[in-house]
Amino acid sequence: MHGLSPRQKDILTFIESFVHAHGHSPSYREISKQLKFKSLGSVHKHIQILTKKGVLRSLPKCGRSLSITASAPQPHTSGMSILPLMGYVRAGYSIDMLPVPQQITIPSSMVNSDQTTYLLRARGDSLHEELIADGDLILVETREPYCDGETILCVVNDFDTMIKKMFEEEGYLRLEGQSAQHHPIFIQKSDVKILGVVTGLLRLYT
Repeated sequence: MHGLSPRQKDILTFIESFVHAHGHSPSYREISKQLKFKSLGSVHKHIQILTKKGVLRSLPKCGRSLSITASAPQPHTSGMSILPLMGYVRAGYSIDMLPVPQQITIPSSMVNSDQTTYLLRARGDSLHEELIADGDLILVETREPYCDGETILCVVNDFDTMIKKMFEEEGYLRLEGQSAQHHPIFIQKSDVKILGVVTGLLRLYT
């Protein structure tokens, strides 16, 4: 944990022990109480710093999603990388976070080493219109800026999760699905939280 202050190390140690004991990450209030912070704002500031340093990961709009991680995909064997499986995704619902991320090995050719990438597993058939089946592994890159025509993972109105192609309009985003039978969705930018760019898909046939 080089480059971290003693306070930041204490936060990471507490998060790790809390996850092992309870099966989910602690709330900001629980961190504040355990480590005797004067305010929740101080906890939030430290979490932001740890996230920027790449040693902590959390998904926006997802409660108790803190997990200790690495800033880049970990090398495994020649031509392979290890990515964290963060949880399960269904269209129209909040992301179901795993209490402790799993590690999955995938070909390094599918990963941009300059970006932070994580995996989500599709649950059910709610994403079938985007050609995503139950059990598929979805690769998500957390980066900015986002470009017109890219497929994004986003949350609309703080709850409704979508995977759509994105196009910017004046003050709006146009979200388009793979199916030509459905009309595009026009929504104000302020109502959309982009979680990342979908860059790949892994499917196992059994």
